[in-house]
Amino acid sequence: SAPDTAIDINKVVADIVRLFRDSRFLPPSVQILAVVPDEPSEIIGTTGVVKQIFVNLIKNSVEALPQGGRIEIINNGTTQRGGAGIAPGFVFQLQ
Repeated sequence: SAPDTAIDINKVVADIVRLFRDSRFLPPSVQILAVVPDEPSEIIGTTGVVKQIFVNLIKNSVEALPQGGRIEIINNGTTQRGGAGIAPGFVFQLQ
């Protein structure tokens, strides 16, 4: 398997949203929106795995919206100080 590297999550989200918008999988009744900061938001991981996570989340969201709707992926770009069982670091929020 590929080694973990620094990945700009904003670029991954933009690429996946573009893929869905250009595909036949996204019905016209479903809108998809990505709200990400202009500056990179890096996480450590494997690009293919992170992309697959977003593909699965979006596919599941589309299937859960048979009447149509809106999918929003929002990166609030916050930093977590840490706490009970939570390591300090970058926090990504998916809505």
